[in-house]
Formats: sequence, C-alpha cells, structure tokens
Amino acid sequence: MINFDKNNNNHELIVVLTPNRSISWPWLLRFYLFICALSFSIALVFAALGFWMILPFSGLEMLLLGIGLYLTCCKIYVQEVITLSSKSLRIEKGYKYPHNLCEFDRYWVQVKLDETGFYRKKLKLFIGSHGHFVEVGSFLTDAEKEKLAFELNVGILQDKISCRA
Repeated sequence: MINFDKNNNNHELIVVLTPNRSISWPWLLRFYLFICALSFSIALVFAALGFWMILPFSGLEMLLLGIGLYLTCCKIYVQEVITLSSKSLRIEKGYKYPHNLCEFDRYWVQVKLDETGFYRKKLKLFIGSHGHFVEVGSFLTDAEKEKLAFELNVGILQDKISCRA
C-alpha cells in the first residue's frame, strides 16, 4: 500500500509504503486464542479417554503456531518511508522505528525499475546515486512499483526543472 503526503510548507513529498495486511494484531490474537482453546479442548477429551500423550503434542503445536503467527505479523508490520525534500531523498526502513536509513542528494538521485526472473517476470524498484542503490517496496505489486517510480520521478524532475529556470 502506498500513501502519498505532500507538505507544501516544507516542499516535501512523504511516501509511506506498507505491505497489505489481511488481519490486525488484536484479531490475530483472538484467532490464536480460539485455535488454542479448540485444540486443547479436543486434546482434553482424548486425554480423558486415556490418550494422554496428545496433550504435550497439542501444546507444542500451539507454541509453534504462535511463533509462526508472531514472526509473520512482525514481517507485515514493517514499513518504508521515503521523504523527498528540496535537497535530499531519504529512505527509512524498519519495524516500529527506522532500522535502516539511506540519504541521497536530490539532484543526483535516480529511480530504476529492473525486471528480474526467468519464468515469472517481477519488477524491482531501486533508488540511489553514484553506484549505490537501495531496493524499495519489495512487498508491492508491479503496478504499485510502476506508480511509485512515476511519482518519484515526477517529484525529482520538478525540482531539477525549477532549479535550472
């Protein structure tokens, strides 16, 4: 998902990139607790019938499911923020707070769309300058990457044209 925010006071373009989220964190917890209750109720019925070894395996299964859901949720809550100001382009990537920060001079920055893959073509969006490029929006669809590349190129070129005039 791409959110564009133009700040006319500072002449900045702020783009926030986030993966599509099919479920929120509270609903994911409710789903996990429901599955745990269902699994343990079935395991308790079998334990009452004498098959007590089902209980530890049911617990292990729910623990692994919880770890998998947590790791997946951490991955979908990552976001990338691209700030295009009058002098620079800044890329921040992270979960909760920026873990990676790259900054490029706006005049030299380039936006590249590369096609990769032999059987299934997939676009990759790179932003950078002077041989140092950073991939942006790896979780976006190809159409969203093309739209983002177009908007960034328009934003970069507007400043270059106004500087020369």
